[in-house]
Amino acid sequence: MCSKLELCAVCCDFQVSSSEEMTRVENKKDLLLEVLQAMSAHKWSSVQLLQQCIETIWENLFRSLPDASMIRTDANDDEMDFRDPSWDHLQLIYELTFHVVTNTNIDKKTMKKHLQGQFLEKLIHLFCSADDREPQYVKIIVHAIYGRFMALRKSIRKHLADYCFRYVYTSTLRDNTSWQGLPEILEIFCSIFQGLNVPVKPDYHVVLRNVIVPLHKSFHLDEFHEQLLQCCTQFVTKDPYSAPVILGGILKFWPKFSPLKEQLFITEIVHILNVCVRHPNIKQSDPAFATITIAVLNKFVECMTSPHHQVAERSLMVWRDETIRICVDLHREKIWPNIYQALQHNKEKYWLSAIRNINRQIMSDFKRRDPEFFEKIEQQQQSHDFNTTQTQQQKERKKLVREQRWMHLKQLAKPAQNV
Repeated sequence: MCSKLELCAVCCDFQVSSSEEMTRVENKKDLLLEVLQAMSAHKWSSVQLLQQCIETIWENLFRSLPDASMIRTDANDDEMDFRDPSWDHLQLIYELTFHVVTNTNIDKKTMKKHLQGQFLEKLIHLFCSADDREPQYVKIIVHAIYGRFMALRKSIRKHLADYCFRYVYTSTLRDNTSWQGLPEILEIFCSIFQGLNVPVKPDYHVVLRNVIVPLHKSFHLDEFHEQLLQCCTQFVTKDPYSAPVILGGILKFWPKFSPLKEQLFITEIVHILNVCVRHPNIKQSDPAFATITIAVLNKFVECMTSPHHQVAERSLMVWRDETIRICVDLHREKIWPNIYQALQHNKEKYWLSAIRNINRQIMSDFKRRDPEFFEKIEQQQQSHDFNTTQTQQQKERKKLVREQRWMHLKQLAKPAQNV
């Protein structure tokens, strides 16, 4: 077995099409299949065999990766995605790696010595492979190591966080491939958060605040937002008092020139509020929650008048969500007047008739829910509008009087100029 693994440690050149090299490729594939079949059929605990496995894995997996930005010519065309020519071998090496890290017959301390340090760091670096099949295998193996070796968990979280940091602080708008591996990493974090004990330890709050939340400012959020949303909702499920951190981060990174991200943020806020409202250990009257809830509801109000019709429509439809209705009713004295003003603005001035129609429906919904309070807000707004008009008229009259005085002074100054 060791001799076969030693032969498998020799890498083949897939760029050469000679018959000799092709024969070598096929022979290595056959050897790998034999090794995997033997490992599946028999239990083994040899340290020497383990060392040879690690060497074979090291030589095959930890390689220089091609620059993804130079390979992908069109991010929207799946047929143009890069496929590593050596994948047939790599896939078998990944299966070998999985067999090794999940082998319960080898002492954990012995296994840990071979997995810690550079091995873990290089393994996690493979998340950035341009071949989108590879990050899936890396995710499975990293997750298996995390689940089995408690002593390596902190190190794994650190390496995963470092990978995210490099993306957050070095990626650019034109870099269409730098997000590679993030969906898989976020799936690992989501699984980690799902298994947390309550109360959540400070280390995980640091991960949330410094890693998960800053990912919201990404240029490529749509590529991994589903996984990011799952991470955030899973963490809030475990610790609802982390919601203000997430919601505050979303408001901080709210986009100004990306309607798509605005819609994603609105969806995420609704999901998080839904978890908070239904959580048994949370009080909506808590000042911390009241402050952030009012802030996000006011952001929805702001989005209602967005010139981009999809953002306006998404924010209008938010008011029909049962969770949002509960939040609005809790803070209606502060929120309803702002909602009413935005609805009136859209009713009179919005450029798209479809949005005006939805606007009328939402206004009718509010009126049916609490006719008396709606009428009160309407009267307050009319009184406010009247006072505003009166104030504006007074300002205009003062301006006119001031201009007339200046004209009079100019007339008085003319004779003095002629002397």
